[in-house]
Amino acid sequence: MESNAFEFCWNAEMDRDATIPATDSLLFPHVEFARRPLAEKMLYVGRPLTVRQEDGSLMSGKVEVVCGENIFLSNAGKLELIHLRQVVPDTELASSDVKVPLGDPSSLCDAASDLMFGKCEHQKLEAKDLVEASLPPVDIIKVGQWFELQDVRNPCLIRVVQVVANRGGLLTVSHGQRQENVFFTNERCHELEWAQRDLQRYTYDGDSLNLLKNARKNAVSSHVFTYSVLKEHRFEVGMMLEVLDISNGGIFYAGYVSEVLSPYYFLVRVAQSIKGPAPEMLCHRSHPYIFPVYWCARHNIRLTPPEDYGADEFSWNTFREKCGLTKGSAPEHCFDLPRVQRKFDKLRNVEVLDVRTHDVMYPGKIVRSLRHLVWVHLCHYANATPPTIYSISSGLLFPCGFAKQHSIRMQPATRYVTMGPSLSGDRFNLRTLCTSRQTPVFLTPKKRFLSSVWLSSDLWLPIVYVRKSCFAGPFINPERFRQIPNRYRPGPMPSIIRAILSDLISSAYKPKQICELLMCAKDSTLPQMIVKARIKFKKHRTRVECCEKVTEFCGWLRGICILLDACPDLFGINNSGCESYCNTLREIPSMSTTAHAWTVNTHATTQKSIPRRMRRIVPGSSHNMPSVVRKKKPVIQIYEPRRPLTRAITHKEWRARSAAAEERKRGDSSGTSSLDVLSSGPDAPRAQSAIDQASSSQKTNVNGEEDGLMILPLVESNPLLWTASELGKWIMKTDLSSVANILEKEEIDGEAFLLLSLTHCMENLGLKLGPALKLNALIKELNNVCRERFGVHAKH
Repeated sequence: MESNAFEFCWNAEMDRDATIPATDSLLFPHVEFARRPLAEKMLYVGRPLTVRQEDGSLMSGKVEVVCGENIFLSNAGKLELIHLRQVVPDTELASSDVKVPLGDPSSLCDAASDLMFGKCEHQKLEAKDLVEASLPPVDIIKVGQWFELQDVRNPCLIRVVQVVANRGGLLTVSHGQRQENVFFTNERCHELEWAQRDLQRYTYDGDSLNLLKNARKNAVSSHVFTYSVLKEHRFEVGMMLEVLDISNGGIFYAGYVSEVLSPYYFLVRVAQSIKGPAPEMLCHRSHPYIFPVYWCARHNIRLTPPEDYGADEFSWNTFREKCGLTKGSAPEHCFDLPRVQRKFDKLRNVEVLDVRTHDVMYPGKIVRSLRHLVWVHLCHYANATPPTIYSISSGLLFPCGFAKQHSIRMQPATRYVTMGPSLSGDRFNLRTLCTSRQTPVFLTPKKRFLSSVWLSSDLWLPIVYVRKSCFAGPFINPERFRQIPNRYRPGPMPSIIRAILSDLISSAYKPKQICELLMCAKDSTLPQMIVKARIKFKKHRTRVECCEKVTEFCGWLRGICILLDACPDLFGINNSGCESYCNTLREIPSMSTTAHAWTVNTHATTQKSIPRRMRRIVPGSSHNMPSVVRKKKPVIQIYEPRRPLTRAITHKEWRARSAAAEERKRGDSSGTSSLDVLSSGPDAPRAQSAIDQASSSQKTNVNGEEDGLMILPLVESNPLLWTASELGKWIMKTDLSSVANILEKEEIDGEAFLLLSLTHCMENLGLKLGPALKLNALIKELNNVCRERFGVHAKH
């Protein structure tokens, strides 16, 4: 089904299904790099520059921000906005004897810090480099230029290729009689003589080494290939990891490193079977389809065990023993995955480059996303197909209109039954049967009343049929789906949309998951609708992007089915059979409920059963075993959480309470005999004061018993002069020993304690009503003792 690029129109396609193109720049980082000036990559942050000012003097500084051809330069603690044409090449400064002022002496410290991190050796800027810096990389690559390209299967084999065509960065290169299409941001593209830096690991294919002499005269600039620079990996043979097999319907498998080819490349065995044959995948450190162990469990994605693993629950320790591996899990610092924190909007249109030929593009819609992975439904297939998984770093996703702008062949989207525009505005002759004018109660209406919104606007739908023989997707329960009606009667479009979505939510295995699959972002620019469903006295609601025209309803309904991985013809306005041949979709193993990546049982593996992340290899060990656990650093808490006062007392508090009770018993049993002994001793004045204190405390105790107040322990000194520690010791002898710790933490002394009120006890000390009332009664009794014995009392 080939066609010219101009036969497919995105505007006409988006008018049929009420969708919009994807505009998020994170989806197309390679396209953004190709369009932006090269200065944003060459003049990185911290690079020293010398610029010529308007008066002709020279000034040095460091790059802070580069936006297009404008540069913010830091000099002497200030930011200077300069233009790219003011930058002086380093070669011109080396040839002249002009001294450039350093400006801020702190730049020496910056240079020293750069030297520590290995960034002090900056590449010198030439006049040719500054000319290229003002241009985007796409315009720098010319037809007839040469560069080096690694082989797809064997990265150690290098070819010197020549650019035959440049279509917006999609290069058609030739090596002899063979041609190949590759985007210039691919990690296989390098500048000339790149492989000569390490001839022990790389070899030239055929006569590529002989072509280097003639190719040096017309080579592609080395600054163009700075988008993706591979780093050396730290993987070892036998390390376990998780792999996404995009060739098998997007299934996540367990895998391990089977061979290390070079410091940059290694082979990963996809464990579809332990003893049988299994495919191998060529990977590098930044490969987007390899993940650390337990990555799927943390993101609630199904990890498919090998076929011959057995009926037991999958375990990484058992998997290592069955495969005979000696190493453990690969630590997380070995992976360099793209970092994306937000989810991409659903049902946004993109153009997808063919992964095999790189010569044709397909229209696609974003179904769902997870970090850097994007599930895309390809719309050019006539049959129902599962979504394909892409990474934002794969270089295969492009914005709408890219193929038409650069004359790349584009496959049109498949056709389906829709409702065309109505010329008269009254599609079903509602105006002859209904009226929007209200009739008095005493008159018999000749026409049925209908609101003017439905009569004047084209918002009335015909019968919507449900094809229950089609595949409803892995998220829908077939038994519940058979219970929904076979058709929806004609009616207003908003009501029918709510009825269809409510029935889909009610017939799902997990209604909450269906709501998450259909939910759109709050800041979406498209019209939204709140849909509610009630299942067994439990309410569910979701926010869905909806259509506003009847002509968009059929395409919008196909998009809802695509979000659920169901047959696109599950609903329709005609009563014919399925035209998408969804039986092939039903037979795919990855689309079944028990094997789909997004239908994993969330109750099987909880987050508590997932071990901690292993971010680094433990020093002193040759391999990283999964049993190694890092020590957690103590958490620094600024505010200590308040504990309830009804907690169980400690052994120390129990001993203090028992000692206070025994002391009170001894005081009661001694009676007046002990007072006579004290009065006859040599310290008569002190004994007399003790007798007065005991008598006054007995009086207060008697009064307290009569008034219903608590009994006070012995008061030996003036409470107004007590410190916080003395107050805590005295309160420990009462029934409020648990409050002593709170008072001591707040550093409340005797004078402040006598000034506390009931409100202060509850609000400032955080006590509940019961303990606060007891403490308030204790304060009142202590105030009475102070007034009777010492003649003073606290002033509230």
